[in-house]
Amino acid sequence: MLLTFHCIIQTIKQKIAQEMKKLDHDQYSSFFVICITTGPDPRYVYGKDGENDHVPIQELKDMMSQCDEFGSKPKVLLVHTVPKSSCK
Repeated sequence: MLLTFHCIIQTIKQKIAQEMKKLDHDQYSSFFVICITTGPDPRYVYGKDGENDHVPIQELKDMMSQCDEFGSKPKVLLVHTVPKSSCK
């Protein structure tokens, strides 16, 4: 299990890649990534540096789908985007 809070996008991507590259995934039946993000566009996950620190959700999905270590096991990305206008 990995918990990461309030990171820049580069750190989030690195942590996902590190977890997926660990050698012993036999004990796990799936890989989940859950992102809660605030930003103007729901197609992106935003880091702690705001609108200039973001990654397309599709890029994270592509990263996860290319993980050979998990083989055919499910890889799930859940993203909850809170519109910035709702945070006032």
